[in-house]
Amino acid sequence: EIQVLCSGEAFSQVGRGQLQGNGGTGLGLNIVREMLALHNGSTLELSSEGPGRGTCFQMCLALRPCAPPAAPPAAEAHVRAHLHTAQTQPLPQCTLSGAQAAEAAGSAHAVRCLYVEDDTVLRRVFPKRTFAKLGVAHEEAVDGAQAVRMALCAQPPYALVLMDNQMPTMSGTEATSRLRAAGYTGLIVGMTGDPKRCPERDAFEAAGLTACIDKDQSGAQAVRRLLGELIAMAPQLPSPERVRDVLASGYNSSRDSS
Repeated sequence: EIQVLCSGEAFSQVGRGQLQGNGGTGLGLNIVREMLALHNGSTLELSSEGPGRGTCFQMCLALRPCAPPAAPPAAEAHVRAHLHTAQTQPLPQCTLSGAQAAEAAGSAHAVRCLYVEDDTVLRRVFPKRTFAKLGVAHEEAVDGAQAVRMALCAQPPYALVLMDNQMPTMSGTEATSRLRAAGYTGLIVGMTGDPKRCPERDAFEAAGLTACIDKDQSGAQAVRRLLGELIAMAPQLPSPERVRDVLASGYNSSRDSS
């Protein structure tokens, strides 16, 4: 860690497959180095309980105290009050009839997904940005072995299995391969940090994924687009070709908006 911290290189390894189990990219260490360089007088302490036990970083930044903001001029205060009044006015609402609302809610409830992810933070954040936004029910698995058991036993079957790759116990690649070998024909979309054309991602896609997308904001947008398609078609499922088209359109719309 100290060598990476002093080297100035943002990355010491390449490929998401090396992020877990082989020491990581060193990006966090580079961020620490940059912060220390920007704040003169800051200190950094490193401690560890021994090999294989990880390293604890404690950084104290030398920061200047911020002065309280000055009171805004009378003209600016008037503008702010006007904007506040405009923002608090009720906006026109687009309402559905009782039958339309019931139909839309019923379609969303008919879609049930399995989200396979070992990262605790992502399991908290990602569902709120995707499944919850569209009212789609989902269940979670923390590794590939649990995902295989849940997918094969689910009744009715999941409309979508959203699969991470790099996980403990069993990877997404092995889990997908086992599901296909067991005759599972449902939609399995890989969502991974493995860069395109790296060996880990190539093996993941070859294991039997319906499609594979990046684990980033554009990927989340693509998942929301796919969930909308699943809701619209429920209880039928789109073809693999349609899934790939919908995911691609979700990527394009996300990049256009950015």
